[in-house]
Amino acid sequence: MKKRVAMEIRSKMRQSWCRRCGWLLCSVLVSCPLPTLAQDESHLQVAVQPIAGGFAIRASFPVAVSPAQAFAVMTDYDHMAQFIPQMRKSQILWRNGAREAVLQEGFVDLLWLRLPSYVVMSVRFASDRMVLFHSTNGNVQISGRAQVHPTAAGSVVDYESTMKPQIAVPLGLAQNFVAQYIRQQMMALRAEMLRVNAHPAENAAQQNPDGGG
Repeated sequence: MKKRVAMEIRSKMRQSWCRRCGWLLCSVLVSCPLPTLAQDESHLQVAVQPIAGGFAIRASFPVAVSPAQAFAVMTDYDHMAQFIPQMRKSQILWRNGAREAVLQEGFVDLLWLRLPSYVVMSVRFASDRMVLFHSTNGNVQISGRAQVHPTAAGSVVDYESTMKPQIAVPLGLAQNFVAQYIRQQMMALRAEMLRVNAHPAENAAQQNPDGGG
């Protein structure tokens, strides 16, 4: 009897210790910002820094296509969900001159959590190589710009924004996951630019399935 009681006490102590260690690990992850991603082997750069209530994001990558081609893909909001990971929907709600309203829906995976994202953005075409954008509705507050620069080898895409989730998110833990999310988006964007450049006829058919008539 005494032996059984002693074993139960030791078992409860181990469970309590594991719970304390688990909460300690979680607290450390939440309170300590993880390192952001830097430049990778393909010269794609992503930097995510914490700010009050969210993150400041910068990304840049070279791509061997013309600035016009890069910009066309970068602003192809009606088809963006077809090639951007974790984006379920992207749709131009209306267009008026150099301005568009764009609806985007998707999600961000944060460990065991899948956080839905929903945003309506006002997009302004500042030039034929730069767009400015800010959210007008949704559970993510975002504002920034995206721009294409010509280079001898093609183009460089620069992206800069501030992102403030309007839902409860442990920012210290989320920082590195947001960096991975942005990196995946930029890689997919560059891959689509290269695909479209390599297969212009195929892309034209997808853009105009009825032959333009």
